[in-house]
Amino acid sequence: MQLMLEWSFEEALNIISNRYYPGGITTGPQRNQQIAAWGQLVGRTRALAELDLAIRQHGSLTKFGKKYRITVRKLREIRDFFENLPDDQLHIEKKIITELRKTGKERGTVDAKRELILREVGDKAEFVKDIIAMANNGEPSYLIIGLEDGTFADVGKLSCHYSTNDINQILVDKIDPPIVVDYKEFTIDGNEYAIVEINGQNPPYIVARDLVHNLTDRKRAKVYKGNIYVRHADRTEGISRAELEEILKRRS
Repeated sequence: MQLMLEWSFEEALNIISNRYYPGGITTGPQRNQQIAAWGQLVGRTRALAELDLAIRQHGSLTKFGKKYRITVRKLREIRDFFENLPDDQLHIEKKIITELRKTGKERGTVDAKRELILREVGDKAEFVKDIIAMANNGEPSYLIIGLEDGTFADVGKLSCHYSTNDINQILVDKIDPPIVVDYKEFTIDGNEYAIVEINGQNPPYIVARDLVHNLTDRKRAKVYKGNIYVRHADRTEGISRAELEEILKRRS
């Protein structure tokens, strides 16, 4: 069974329970194993926060357990399991935020943004440009959302929420060769963030079709079919011939 990072604890429990019948001799333990695997996927902090939120929303362990046919004892065992998980899933995110604040600047593989709004053509054109530039790094690169420009102070709350599928649907038919990115929203000390991980393994990536902002778009951004972008320190710019030759050389 494929577990999804974006599931809440209650969503995970509901979906897993529909696949593995809670009262079965073999399916019951299988369900519990899958719930534990979900906790390992999302990490200690988020697993505990999601579990506690679900219990609060239902009023008690007993009420929650009755809805999903899981005993109070088992819920406590699950919470103990989550307590002992390493919190590896937030390691990269915390490291990126800490480094941004320490150095006071972005770098070739890290771009910080206050918000990610992808409603209009202008928004999407700029996003495609950023993804292409990061993908052409040829190494894991990240867009982190939820930090003020310049200071990298916390914004607090995300203005828009997406799923990995939402993000990849926006990129469909706009980048050649196609690329699939990973998107995740997370919370640290009550502040909301999102991170887009781009791992371009087949550069050079180019714009696959024209995207030109409408006159009413809030963001004046445009990209044209055939454009290639790269990341220079904290800037996204068009590629030079020498840089293109270097990318092609790395592939040979």
